[in-house]
Amino acid sequence: MKEDDTIDIILSYNIKLPLLFISIKDIPVIQRVRMRGWNGHEVAVKNTPPADSDKGNEKMVYITETGTVYHLFKDCTYLDLSIHEVDFEQIDILRNNSGGKYKKCSICGGKSIGVTSVYITDSGDRYHNDLNCSGLKRTIITIPISETGNRSLCTRCNAKEK
Repeated sequence: MKEDDTIDIILSYNIKLPLLFISIKDIPVIQRVRMRGWNGHEVAVKNTPPADSDKGNEKMVYITETGTVYHLFKDCTYLDLSIHEVDFEQIDILRNNSGGKYKKCSICGGKSIGVTSVYITDSGDRYHNDLNCSGLKRTIITIPISETGNRSLCTRCNAKEK
């Protein structure tokens, strides 16, 4: 794992086709996966809201440092991003889970000269040229619901709870 909690696995191998009547050389294959590694934070059980706090059994929720909503579930897709590296040439035909197109990130600029791949998420609508872009990072803080201030409930968490 690198400093950014990313695990990068690259696998290289050859496939030999079992064809007796055609002479085809081995097919070289390279597979790569990048994912965020476990960083020591408490993992929430899927679809389970955070446990009540010890202070008066007040419900605990999740927020981000700069977000305007609060979340009931730590595995909310707004918080738990699924980041994929894709070929930039494919970006116009790719769609997110809602069927939307990907647009250039306003933070990292989307694509730089010489960059052949970009980063997308399943539920997002931006593509990024930098894996360390703040648009792809989430610092999650657990707070009592009474401290959410003027934040509103996340629409995805609200739909999941119903």
